[in-house]
This record gives sequence, C-alpha cells and structure tokens, in this order.
Amino acid sequence: MRWWQKLGLNFKAAFGISATMVIALGIVFITLSQYFRSLLWQSEIQKTENINSIAESLLIEAMMAGRKDQIQETLQQLGQSVSNQQLYSIAVYDDDYRLTSFASGFPGTPSVQKSSMPTSVEDPSCWGCHQLPPEERPSHLVVTVEGRQVIRNSIPLYNEERCQSCHGTEKQILGDIMVDFSQEQFQQGYSMLLVRLGGGFAAAILLVAVVLYQVLRQIVLKPIEKVVEVADAVSHGDLNREIVGMGGDEIGALARAFNSMISQLRELIGTLESRVAERTKALQTSVEVSRRLSTMIEQDQLVREVVEQIQAAFGFYHAHIYLFDDHREHLVLVGGTGEAGRLMLERGHRVQRGRGLVGRAADTNMPVVVADVSLDANWLPNPLLPETRSEAAVPVALGEEVLGVLDVQHNVVNAFQPTEIKLLESLANQVAIAIQNARAYEASRRKAQREAMVASIGQQIFATTSVEDALKVAVRELGRATGAPETVVRINVE
Repeated sequence: MRWWQKLGLNFKAAFGISATMVIALGIVFITLSQYFRSLLWQSEIQKTENINSIAESLLIEAMMAGRKDQIQETLQQLGQSVSNQQLYSIAVYDDDYRLTSFASGFPGTPSVQKSSMPTSVEDPSCWGCHQLPPEERPSHLVVTVEGRQVIRNSIPLYNEERCQSCHGTEKQILGDIMVDFSQEQFQQGYSMLLVRLGGGFAAAILLVAVVLYQVLRQIVLKPIEKVVEVADAVSHGDLNREIVGMGGDEIGALARAFNSMISQLRELIGTLESRVAERTKALQTSVEVSRRLSTMIEQDQLVREVVEQIQAAFGFYHAHIYLFDDHREHLVLVGGTGEAGRLMLERGHRVQRGRGLVGRAADTNMPVVVADVSLDANWLPNPLLPETRSEAAVPVALGEEVLGVLDVQHNVVNAFQPTEIKLLESLANQVAIAIQNARAYEASRRKAQREAMVASIGQQIFATTSVEDALKVAVRELGRATGAPETVVRINVE
C-alpha cells in the first residue's frame, strides 16, 4: 500500500467520496431497480390476466349461445384486438385436456405452432387445473416455447350452475384457457428503466461527489493545505510565517497549536543564537585570558586583568578574586571590578575562612552557586554591591591546594548556568597556574637578586687590602641591600 501513501490528500478525498457515493447510491439503485421491475412485472401479469378474463367471457358467451363453431374465430378476433400487447397464443382445452381451439400468429408477434402447446396433464403448464388445489395455484408461470420465454396464464373453466344444463354436475372443471404472452415488452421496458436509472444515478453520483468534494475542500482540505504550506516554509527556515483565517474547529485548534509551536521555536532559536553568541564570546574570552595569562609575570596585573575580562565577557554585575594570606586564615581581596572593587581594595577587604560563599568554596575546593542570595542564610551581603541577586564562588586551586577564590555576582536571579560554571572553573584553574607561575618567577627573581648582591659584596671585599677596609665595605653594602638605617658589625676578640 505504499503507492496509496504517496498519493495526495485531494485525490484520496475525491476517491473516498466517490467510492462512498458509488456504494451508497449503488445500493439505492439496486433497490429501486428491483422495485420498478416488480411493478413492471405485475403490469405484465395483469395484462395476461385481463386477456384471459376477456377470452373466458367470450368463450362462455359463445358456448351459452350455442356457437361452439365460432370459438376459433372469436379467439382470433381477440388476438387481433390486443396484438399491440405482444400476445403469442390463446389455447382452449376441454375436460379431457384436448386442445379444442387455438389461435396464434397475431400482428407484431411470431406464430407459434399448435404442436408446441401442452398435450398432457403431466406437462408443467397444467398445474392450474390438475396439480394444485385452487388456494395454492400461482397466477402465472414463465415457460419456454420454441426457444422464447413467455408468460403463461391458465384459467380453469369451472362447471358453473349455468353450464350444468349441458354438462351435468359430475365434473368440477370443464377445461381451461391458456394464454401465452411475450416478455419482450417487459424486457425492453426494464432495460430502458435500467438505462434511465443508471444514467440518473451516475449523474447524481457525479453531482453529489463534486458538491461533497467542494464542501470538504473548503472545510477540511484548504485549511490543511494552508497548514502544509506554512509547515513547508518553516522547514526551510522561514519562522515568520503563521497560519491565519482558521475557525474554531479541530483544524483551527491544530493551526493555533502550530502557530504556538512556531512562536516557541522562534523564541528558542533566538535564545539559542543569543546563548551561542554569549558562549562564543565567553570561549573567546577564555582563550584571550589564557593567552594574556601566559605573558603576565606580575600577580597584581594578572588578577586585575582577569576580573575585568570576565566581567566584560559574561556581562556580570561584579567579579573579584581572593587569595589566602600567609597564615591561610583569611581570604584577602586582591582584585575587583568597578568602583566597589577599588574601595574594597583600599579598605583591605577580607573574608574569614569558612564564612560566606567565598569561605565555603575555599574550604570545600568546590564551586558554590546560589541562584537567589535572598534565600541563602550563609550569604554575606556587601553594602557596596546592593544589586546582587545571585552569586557563584569558584575555587582557584592547583589540585587539592586552594590558592584563593574567583567570586562573580549578578543582578538577576538564577543567572549562572552549568556551562558558565564550567567555563569559570576552567578560568579559575588557569588563574591558579598563572599565579603559581608569577610567584615562582618572583621567588626566582628575588633569589637572583640576592645572589647577585652577595657576589657583588664579595667582589668588593676581596678587592680591599686590609681587614678594616673589608669590614667597612661589608657594613656599607649590607646596609644598602637591607635598607637598614644603621648597620653595625661586632667582632668578639678574645
């Protein structure tokens, strides 16, 4: 049935309507044709009965008048008078079932041979008088005479009281009259009826099918075509299309649901594009921070650059970095954005280990995210940042060693998504490596300075020629190197 699935909805609707109409009107056609056939058949039977009744009356009249020799002529005249009704033959039988009178060859019908008529009571045509009781006798039979089907009507001639003066009272039936009537008029009439009915029903099927199809097209197919058209446009990227002009039925409900889906899809794609742009910018920031961190060797410059770039890239309300002090009891602010960051740096802002989001992140070495700070009892408000609504504290750590915390705040609730936290963790790890490198560089630089100073002092001491001069040089250079206001060398001579 794949071929059927490939067909269009218009064709399926037209085919379904046509098939339904053919079946429904076909049943009506068969019923009506059978009904009219029955009427036509009854009309033909009535003709045979009327002719037989006339023949019976004429026959009895002739016999009562003593004109038995004129019976044949009477039958012939009767046949001539009803020849336009396709009368084949009229036969009269006596009580011994002998054919006493016979007339055929009427105008408009073929002649029937007398020998073709029944000659025995055993003949199927003799049921009317000999085989069945009167109450069970059918009104007619359809028999074949010389290859033609005819309607045969047989009327018994009962021994009535007026006949008993000649025939006595011993016999109940004195004979019968048998009339054969052609079926051609019936067949022609029925065929014509079928042609007319068939033509009428074919026209009715076509008319009703066209009307129903147009109604169905207006009510169902056109709205569905609109939905399909808009769906095709949406599938090709046109999200500005909408289905309009629909009613309140199921298709209208479908159209409204589809419009809602398009609107949501448009918003979703817009949101995704915005998020992709934000993520792209964040990734670019991450790359840029990594590149800049690799070139920085001063810790103060490093933290200042990091917080500024993070705030600009992500659009956060505020960002700052804390580092542990030498005793690892407090987290000291070493870099912050904006005027609030500058003021906190001047005031030496610090957070005790374990307190607030920053302290918890440093203690657990895991990010601490609060979607709504007003619902967190451990959140520490800062009067310099009154618009903070959500906050994320990410540890700056090298493995298990926590160096400090990267803290970011936003002025909207639920601002930090998992992807942003992952990026902040990555940046915090890079900051930790950069801080370690900066500290290592500073330690190496100081060590080199000390070694150079010691070497310089040693060279100057070696250049002296007396102990007194050597001591003077040593005292002078040590004082310069240490910046001490007074340098004294004491020698204990025993």
